[in-house]
Parts: sequence; structure tokens; C-alpha cells
Amino acid sequence: MVVGFISLHNYIAPHLPGMIGRITAFCVDEKFQGKGIGTDLSEAAEQYFKILIALKLK
Repeated sequence: MVVGFISLHNYIAPHLPGMIGRITAFCVDEKFQGKGIGTDLSEAAEQYFKILIALKLK
């Protein structure tokens, strides 16, 4: 059962060195909110972008 998701996008901005990481969609089913799922998803995204050496997270 899927109770939440996060969609990520990374790209190179010509005016900045390195990669830019962006969260483009983020949702947790309201029945499961308040259980740390959103925190886990956002922390996993941050770790993913750190691996890509993203300079800025939007």
C-alpha cells in the first residue's frame, strides 16, 4: 500500500556550478500524517541530493 510519495528533479543551472535539486511533488495520505512518513521522505530526498552534490534544494 502506498501512503505517500515524493517526486524529485535535478538539473544543471548554467549560471551556477553543480546540480540543483528540486522537490516537485510531495504527498502523504491524511490518514497517515503525523507518523513521520513525510519527514522520512524529505530526509531521503536530502540524502539523495547530497549524493548528487546538489548545491541548492528547492
